[in-house]
Amino acid sequence: MKVLVPIAVVVPALLLLLAVIYIRIKRSGNLGYLKKHAAKTFVQLQRAWNDGKADRLRRVVTPQLFSKYSEILGVMNQRGIRNHLSDIRIKRIAIISADRQSSDQPERYSAYISGSIVHYSEIVETGHIIRNPGKNSEEFSDIYHFEKSGKKWKLSGVKNDVVFGEIIKSLENQEFGRDF
Repeated sequence: MKVLVPIAVVVPALLLLLAVIYIRIKRSGNLGYLKKHAAKTFVQLQRAWNDGKADRLRRVVTPQLFSKYSEILGVMNQRGIRNHLSDIRIKRIAIISADRQSSDQPERYSAYISGSIVHYSEIVETGHIIRNPGKNSEEFSDIYHFEKSGKKWKLSGVKNDVVFGEIIKSLENQEFGRDF
């Protein structure tokens, strides 16, 4: 059975949630720095995928994410698959959460990044394009999750192709202290 919630209830609740998140973000420090950091990390990640070299990521991602990306890139390299990424255009970066749940947990922030990119993959030996054969520009909208390690922010996770509902879900999970 579907339960419909009146818009008169949803909008105020959403505005309250956004106000709480805005206050947390303002308290966390320099928003401009966090946006620049997210953009820089985004570009570094795209370069690593383009070059097929996980070592480029060691300094900017958590050890867990480095292990995951190393494995993926290793399999791609073994199979002779190469990514090509170009014409990266970031249209929007918004810091959607920033906080520290407790003193024994790292500081965290999440950035919504959207834009367009030309992304295709080929089998190097044959030149056969196995992803996006038309080499068309594609829209993207991702959430990048960061955590502080020592004095440095490191990428701890990426959620690709997000929609508005997933952004709200991420915010709610952050709000109530659950892992996202």
